[in-house]
Amino acid sequence: MKKFIRRFNKLGGSLWNSLCVRVLLELLWNHPWRVGWGVPGGGPFADQVRIEQAHWRFDDTSAHAMALLAMEQMGRMLYGLHAGFRAAEGILSMNDAWQRDRVPVWMPSAMVTREPAIAADWAVTSDSLAAWLASRLDTDGLLLVKSADLPRGLSDVSGLQRAGVLDDAFHLYSAPLVGRIRLLHRAHSGSFSAVLKGDSASALRLAC
Repeated sequence: MKKFIRRFNKLGGSLWNSLCVRVLLELLWNHPWRVGWGVPGGGPFADQVRIEQAHWRFDDTSAHAMALLAMEQMGRMLYGLHAGFRAAEGILSMNDAWQRDRVPVWMPSAMVTREPAIAADWAVTSDSLAAWLASRLDTDGLLLVKSADLPRGLSDVSGLQRAGVLDDAFHLYSAPLVGRIRLLHRAHSGSFSAVLKGDSASALRLAC
């Protein structure tokens, strides 16, 4: 059995139709020290919630609950792509997945809806939820894999929020984190192992 590092990773929902999804899943699974998976983005499932809310004008609380289910649909797609991954609704099921030599994929609805401190609006996206989850567990960092272009020379949370790379609430939910927060563009998937070890990522692009 390989040993797990409790570092959580968030795979952006915008990668839903990218070949990078399979590449990243394999990199996670084959890493010498498998890495605790964390949070899927909502992808096209969350986009559909936005479309329906704009059409029907229902409240943000309902949209928030629907967006959590959208993340779960994305998550079920991810673990359906690789037998080494397993759905996990909470901390106990995550620990159970690790003990069974599986990488947990978080199904957020149960935990998030029981947490009144999490705002039920679009200011809180899967990025903030990834930070919130990582802060609740014994992690040594958080890696966000994104499709959005990452501005060169910009490494502070507030600057990345202004650039639209991180959501408006991220600073609130990432503040308790002890480990480092890293961002990786999907085209630099070849640098994944270096980033996981804390090394500087080289700009190796993959055809995905």
